[in-house]
Amino acid sequence: MAEIGEGFRFVLRHPLLRPITATTATFQLFGGMFDALLALFITRELDLPPATFGLVYAIGSASGLIGAASGARLTRRAGLGWMIVVAASAIGAGWLTMSFAKGVPAIAFAILAAGFVVAGLGNTLYNIGVASLSQAITPDRLLGRMNATRLFIGWGTLPIGSLIGGFLGEAIGVRTTLLVAGIGLASGFLWVALSPLRKYTH
Repeated sequence: MAEIGEGFRFVLRHPLLRPITATTATFQLFGGMFDALLALFITRELDLPPATFGLVYAIGSASGLIGAASGARLTRRAGLGWMIVVAASAIGAGWLTMSFAKGVPAIAFAILAAGFVVAGLGNTLYNIGVASLSQAITPDRLLGRMNATRLFIGWGTLPIGSLIGGFLGEAIGVRTTLLVAGIGLASGFLWVALSPLRKYTH
């Protein structure tokens, strides 16, 4: 218990790890809401075939490869902290874009695909940046506890978001719930954007 407490104190008191963890928790909370209803949104609201679900995820994953290849160069140019902020804003913008998908199938698919490309690119850059930063600023003896704490808090909101998404989908409708989730995701970058992280250049 003492080691767990030490990990929590280190992360929650650190001026860079705290906003990163809050951003991740926000993404997982509202991302859980989005994921819970995305299949219904694609097949029922947009009237697209079920295969679309896998296709847009594949497109998003492909864009992640571009992010992986360009991460080091972007870090050198913009600084690690600023890259994390920009990547976080891209994640939110991409998911919010998806919530506006509508129209004939070709247009609806194009909007979904564009959102997945932006979110996928941002997600890869964000994960690379956060992993690099976390390891760089954490003493070796605390690395395990730091990672465990950050994952517990950051990802612990995912199932909560899924439950909320299912409930709201029934109460206010799928599209409205996804718009709420998209706005929440788009706000997630504020934790890092308004923190000292944006000035971290190492």
